[in-house]
Amino acid sequence: HINWSKEVVQEYNKNDWITFTFIRKPEEVLCSLWNFVREKGVESFGLMGEYCLKSLDDFINIMLSSDEEFTMDLCWILPDYIDDLDYVAEINDNNLKEFCLKYFDHDYIPQRRRNTSLNKGYQYYRDNGDISDATHERLINHPEYIRYQKYLD
Repeated sequence: HINWSKEVVQEYNKNDWITFTFIRKPEEVLCSLWNFVREKGVESFGLMGEYCLKSLDDFINIMLSSDEEFTMDLCWILPDYIDDLDYVAEINDNNLKEFCLKYFDHDYIPQRRRNTSLNKGYQYYRDNGDISDATHERLINHPEYIRYQKYLD
């Protein structure tokens, strides 16, 4: 999504292409990103890697900050063209099935997940105390998090 622009999406729409995306809950994206970078080796990710050396709670707070010298929010915010897409939904088997049937008359059959990490999920980290109440409140009250709610199941 970082390499696309509103103008590109509008051009595709003008030419009757189907434009779509599937999204994940922002809290899950943040936990996944933290785990992914740590698993792959933080030294390969520059400043992002340095942030992932911190606790998950600190990492989420950094990602919520817009005053960082390197804008990290691009990794989790919705793109400016999201409302121009023909279809936006949370990624799950039901939505994939609906999309494939609606646009391609294809019966989607769920498959084994291949691109996974050691991420245990946001709720696990909350319950385990890795994400503080203050950080959780900051996240769920963040304007971008609120913007996500329009598209999530």
